[in-house]
Amino acid sequence: MVSFGLVPWRAVALIVLAVLFFGFTVRGLGFVPTSAVTALLTTLASARVRLLAAVAVTAGLDRCQHAHLRRRASAADPALGSVARVLTRHPD
Repeated sequence: MVSFGLVPWRAVALIVLAVLFFGFTVRGLGFVPTSAVTALLTTLASARVRLLAAVAVTAGLDRCQHAHLRRRASAADPALGSVARVLTRHPD
């Protein structure tokens, strides 16, 4: 029999929760917010990551997704690009 040692139950539980959360909420909340929460949960699965680092990873991912979606929408359809700029605008 092969022994794998201790099972990291925290990681297993948070990753399963993240996958289930994404699957059940992506249509209702949209891709960007759902993937932000999913990134936060999966980042917190590691015992070495602190909450502040997990929030920083989530914020960086969210910012990159907004920029990417805005660029794709404006390239595909100029009218849609203005809508994407309004929807993805962050208060500065």
